[in-house]
Amino acid sequence: MPGQEEPIVLITGAAGNIGGALGAALRRRYRVVGMDREGAKADFPLVSIDLTDDGSVAQAFRAFHEQYGGHIASV
Repeated sequence: MPGQEEPIVLITGAAGNIGGALGAALRRRYRVVGMDREGAKADFPLVSIDLTDDGSVAQAFRAFHEQYGGHIASV
């Protein structure tokens, strides 16, 4: 399992087929964190987000920053 020091890759739509497959492929080299709708499930941590709501997007990135810091290697 990836450690805290590995670069973070953030995946939106992470619980979908493409997001899940991408996360699985990247987990070996990166710390994967996803964003998806509330209640979604994935094999890596998820932050809840509604991409159609500016307030939700702002809150999701605040929550991400509090949990994972401010450095994202890729989105």
